Amino acid sequence: MKPVLVNLTTEKNCMNCHTFYANNPDKMMLHLRGKPGGTILYDEGNVQMLNTSTLFTMSSCVYPSWHPNGNIIAFSVVIRKPFSGSCAITLEEGIRT
Repeated sequence: MKPVLVNLTTEKNCMNCHTFYANNPDKMMLHLRGKPGGTILYDEGNVQMLNTSTLFTMSSCVYPSWHPNGNIIAFSVVIRKPFSGSCAITLEEGIRT
């Protein structure tokens, strides 16, 4: 098995957002965060870097879903606020009336 892309060639950025059309390794998209960021479309040997930024979105498109015909990808753009830290709460403590 060979890797599709190794982040050593892209300044070690995040490249976890990816999806295949119908589980087909010949048709996929991959989003790179950071520099050099963007969306890569791989379609049966053809590779394209897509510019998905618009005047109406706060960032490039990230979370993808393929249309069943394989010719369209829908993306969402959201504000993510990761939570880090530690806390523990019991079910009883979480339910308050």
